[in-house]
Amino acid sequence: MPAAAANGKGDAARTRVLAAFTESVATKGYAATTIADVVALAHVSRRTFYEHFADKESALLASHEEFRADVIATVSKASEIGETTAERIESTITALLQVLSDSPAATKTHFVETLGAGPRAREARREMQRSFVALLISLAERAYQRNPAVRELSPEMATAVTGGLTELIVQAAEEERLADLLRLSDTMIALVSSAFLGVPSWELTRRK
Repeated sequence: MPAAAANGKGDAARTRVLAAFTESVATKGYAATTIADVVALAHVSRRTFYEHFADKESALLASHEEFRADVIATVSKASEIGETTAERIESTITALLQVLSDSPAATKTHFVETLGAGPRAREARREMQRSFVALLISLAERAYQRNPAVRELSPEMATAVTGGLTELIVQAAEEERLADLLRLSDTMIALVSSAFLGVPSWELTRRK
């Protein structure tokens, strides 16, 4: 695979290429997006594209990894905010929805378009889901230390919860409602709260 330029100019070009790639995929779809589309949007040459990426799939995987790292870092930090379990769940979900609604093109690309972009892209998408599963399990473990009533969150249960959250995001992306993603917060908070204690989120506040 071609090595990317190591200087600042090369990094800036790579950033423009990835931003243009994500925008094109969100607008036209992964299958319809061409290298010509990307370089035109990025205002770079085809040579510049190939200095950084071997092909369209390589660009998708690189873009997805940056997106995954940013989302998980943001949500992980938010999961530490709050004195009660209810507050930490609310902080986590709010941060997730905010970071996704702030980047609608990236969200649509990586929640929707990766599904039809081949096995490597689907595996990258599953890796992001596994990261969120691990975060939920960690959040439940930390909550249990403060509140023994919190149930152990098995990998299977965390996967089921993550699947439900993901499907709500996918539906919003497909219906072009990502700008209004925060309206899902109450539903998502209730889903996670129920997995933790089997009660509505308002009850968590009372139980700590």
